[in-house]
Amino acid sequence: MLFALYSISFPAEETNRYRNHKGQLLRWSSSHIPCVIEIDYDNSIEGFTPLLGTDKNGMNYAYSLSKSIVTNMSLSLLSVITFIIIAISSAIFIGYDTQHRRMKKSTNRNGHSSRWNRNNIGVIMRYIVESGIRTLHAIPQLLLLIIVVVVSYRSLENDLMRMGTIMIFIGILSTPKLIFLIVDRINIMEGDDFINAARASGLPDSKIIFKHILFYDSSPVIFAQIIYVMVQAIMLETVISFLGYGMGIAHSSIGGLIAQYRSDLPGTVGGNMMALYPMMLLLLIALAGNTLTRSFMEMRSD
Repeated sequence: MLFALYSISFPAEETNRYRNHKGQLLRWSSSHIPCVIEIDYDNSIEGFTPLLGTDKNGMNYAYSLSKSIVTNMSLSLLSVITFIIIAISSAIFIGYDTQHRRMKKSTNRNGHSSRWNRNNIGVIMRYIVESGIRTLHAIPQLLLLIIVVVVSYRSLENDLMRMGTIMIFIGILSTPKLIFLIVDRINIMEGDDFINAARASGLPDSKIIFKHILFYDSSPVIFAQIIYVMVQAIMLETVISFLGYGMGIAHSSIGGLIAQYRSDLPGTVGGNMMALYPMMLLLLIALAGNTLTRSFMEMRSD
């Protein structure tokens, strides 16, 4: 997050280049070294190399990293928004139907007439949605993602549109687990005393599901899944862009940054340890995501 704020706070540094007093670019230089900062083609000032030094192009390495984080977080939000909308709406659609059918069956056993015939279309729609989600859950996610990546790479020329489409599908492919978790909670909690008391007091089922089941009971699980999807989207963007199917080197993403520095990694000719910074950044994101996910799950167990 600090890196993200860095790029937002210093947007002018995108074009800055750092040179020694002989006019040579300072490639892979350390921080706080006296230099000449080239603001543009006509203006230069005396100063020092930035926080993390400079990259292979003599530019602010901290700014490049921070801009890539902003790009990846923005893309991952597409996955998260898609994930939340589809997962919660589908879970309520299926779970409320299951609960409603049980109430109807109970009414039938008591000798009252059933009006289920009027709702056949709704039953069929819910069956189709549930069958589609189970089919999606049964197919390996990686296989579906490869198909989406290849098709979007062939059909979309714009890098941002292609990567945005992939992020949306990552959100869709991540929904089955949360859908089944919420549906299970609806089925388990429908017979609890406080649910029966709420229903007896006249509270509608829709409000019971949103307030008592989703908000009070399932919110830690939902937030844990959101963090998981966000981290997963960032990691997948890195792999896809590094392989050349995503944002590309022209855009500032973590995958594009690693692809740009692949010839400068330790072990290569002229390799530099600073080229490992994007990978270290990914490791920190994964650790932070895992810590937050565990914290939310512990809240749920308590």
